[in-house]
Amino acid sequence: MPGMYRVMDKDRQQPGLGRRSADIGPKAAAGYTGVERRATVRRANPRARSLLTGKIVIGDGDVSHDCVVRNLSAKGARVRMAGAINLPSTFSLLVVREALLFDAGIAWRRGEQIGLAFSGQHDLRTDVDPAHRGARALWTALAPL
Repeated sequence: MPGMYRVMDKDRQQPGLGRRSADIGPKAAAGYTGVERRATVRRANPRARSLLTGKIVIGDGDVSHDCVVRNLSAKGARVRMAGAINLPSTFSLLVVREALLFDAGIAWRRGEQIGLAFSGQHDLRTDVDPAHRGARALWTALAPL
């Protein structure tokens, strides 16, 4: 069949599903449902996919960097930042749309993708902590009306 990937099974060719059929074996390719290939969830709180505007806030809010929140859970997030920016060991993630400020640290980093682990969460709509004054001012300036 033209256009189909082919996988070699000993001395004969069988139509396959491309790379996936090589992973699960040609005999199982006919009954492949996709479930077998899914990654095992290693998190206690699975992250929900998202596309949210975020800010990495350093210190009391004097320094911030734009980021995109690609997935989010109560315990962590995956963000994308343009360029290689050195970050301190602890900082905050401001999710502008949700008015949430997370105390965060880097769990992993691969290029522009950064995995964050959260140690605290604050709702800027109700939070009155003076330590978050800079982040609150930043959120107020960025928040949609």
